[in-house]
Amino acid sequence: MGTTYEIDQVEKYNRLRGVTTVHPLVSVIDFSKIDVPIPEPPQPDIERLHFGCYALYLKHGARCEMHYGRRKYDFQEGTLVFLAPGQSVTIRAEQRTIRPTKGFALLFHPDLFASSELATRIHEYKYFSYELAEGLHVSEKERAIVVDCLEKIAAEAAANTDAHSRRLIVSTIQLLLDYCERFFGRQFHTRFRENSDVMIRFERLLQAYFEGNAPLENGLPTVNYFAKALHYSANYLGDLINEQTGKTPRDLIQAKLVELAKARLSTPGITISEVSAGLGFKHAQHFSRFFKQRVGLSPSQFSNPS
Repeated sequence: MGTTYEIDQVEKYNRLRGVTTVHPLVSVIDFSKIDVPIPEPPQPDIERLHFGCYALYLKHGARCEMHYGRRKYDFQEGTLVFLAPGQSVTIRAEQRTIRPTKGFALLFHPDLFASSELATRIHEYKYFSYELAEGLHVSEKERAIVVDCLEKIAAEAAANTDAHSRRLIVSTIQLLLDYCERFFGRQFHTRFRENSDVMIRFERLLQAYFEGNAPLENGLPTVNYFAKALHYSANYLGDLINEQTGKTPRDLIQAKLVELAKARLSTPGITISEVSAGLGFKHAQHFSRFFKQRVGLSPSQFSNPS
């Protein structure tokens, strides 16, 4: 049997984990300091959590599977995952308890940073829309930086209620998120060989898309199409490809469209409408506008330069 919990307030998560709420809008939990009762008899259990606030988990130690959508992720030591309002996860434990025994959780409500710089920047941290299996694997040095930020947030939330408290908490959260952005860049770089393989598969899928009937059946290829085929979230695939090429998946798709359009427009006897439909455009005028914006010539001017 499973239980679903709506985590729209920090206090609700604290209560679920048996932790006292010291600040209504932010909470840092050190799971190693929670005395969790073991259910009798031991049995598998499931939690479904639907978040209405932001969450960051630093997992360390005991095995605990988390499912996001149809993806499953078995946490390893030193892994960070991120959740944003509106996301849901399923947590499954095969052993005695569904509660983690090591690691940290940071939860913070959007009201905490309303009207702050973080409110305008929060959407820049695209890893909040990565899937759980695309978590950040941190080194011991990186983990120490994360824990230091978490401890500063916890101390400020527990000890101070003056006019500076919220600003200091929010600035430390933003510092932590900036560090995580740097760490993700390192992860993309150190996984160069693995990421190169993804690029090869992306390019093959892109080529194969236009070799079959997909353009006629599905229209223009989308980033989501390739992300799903490669088992990544669209944002993670985009960041991975950008790290490899300096371009976005959309840039590469459009470059392929231009390449194929030029080749097909140079083929005797083919019409602009046929080229347009064969590439996935619904209307020939949309194709003509797209082509002229990128080539500087209309399709008819390109195919008949004289």
